[in-house]
Amino acid sequence: AIYQSEKYIYNNLTNTIIVRPGIVIGGGDQFLSQLIPLFKISFFIPLFGKGLSKFQPVYVDDISLAINKIVSNTLLGRHVFEFVGNDIFTYKELYNFLAACMGKTRVFVSIPYTLAKFGIKILEKIALSPLNSEQLRLFEKDNIGSKDAKNFDYFDIKPQNLKEIIKNIVQKT
Repeated sequence: AIYQSEKYIYNNLTNTIIVRPGIVIGGGDQFLSQLIPLFKISFFIPLFGKGLSKFQPVYVDDISLAINKIVSNTLLGRHVFEFVGNDIFTYKELYNFLAACMGKTRVFVSIPYTLAKFGIKILEKIALSPLNSEQLRLFEKDNIGSKDAKNFDYFDIKPQNLKEIIKNIVQKT
């Protein structure tokens, strides 16, 4: 649905701005706020597939700064911005990093995507799913910035050190 919407906007409107952020990290974000409690209470952590899909999370304050620049500038024409952080993780690498930040040892249990999709469909129907089908799709393929889109460099913004930010978030929770 998002792809079709973007395609329609880009092909049918003269002045467009499309913003595609990576997975957003920051105080109260949905990603870490669901993972951290799980890491605190469970020795076993579900890992969809083998956890080798790559992603490039981004700090919410960096996105906010970029959006402010977009609003402050008069941009004419068609623009696609992909705002992602500097670090590329696999999900397994991030999970290991979270465990290390907490000083805990965790066992990652690989769950095949077909099984995860089935389970999430059932949990979505009874409103108990911590994850929805669309979010699960993000785990299936790499979710990193492309070379074609404009990024933080367009506004001369240097993304903050995400590993330090994650460490701080973990220590505060």
